[in-house]
Amino acid sequence: MIWPNSVMHALYTALSSDSVLVSSGVTVELDEVFNSDPNRTPWVGVYFGEVAIEPRRSNVSRPWLAAYSLLVYAQDHSHAGGQDAKDRVNRLLTPVLTAINSDKTLGGTVNILNGLAVTPFQRNLEADDWFFTDEILITAEVDA
Repeated sequence: MIWPNSVMHALYTALSSDSVLVSSGVTVELDEVFNSDPNRTPWVGVYFGEVAIEPRRSNVSRPWLAAYSLLVYAQDHSHAGGQDAKDRVNRLLTPVLTAINSDKTLGGTVNILNGLAVTPFQRNLEADDWFFTDEILITAEVDA
């Protein structure tokens, strides 16, 4: 069955309950307004990308394949400079990617996570405060 809401909540739960992220004071939010406040970092936002559904004629018992795209944004900031801000985002990425990778079925809501891509998303400088965000694109498959 195709349940985008269940997949999103499973991803959010994996991140928000991760002991390293919790103990590091990381704010994890699901489908909230994108963070624009450096004082709320480190921050991780979870968002739905899309689900592409295609028919599979050869499999009568599971006639559809759903390909999910999920987006996670990791943010941090620094007053010391751009390199320090990037280093902080990179340190945040390690526990985020570990939490995502810890259950490749996201609690059984997908068959398999089949891809992760990390891309620099935003680089802002405001009043000597470097505010950096990376985007993590997660792809997953579900037979439905």
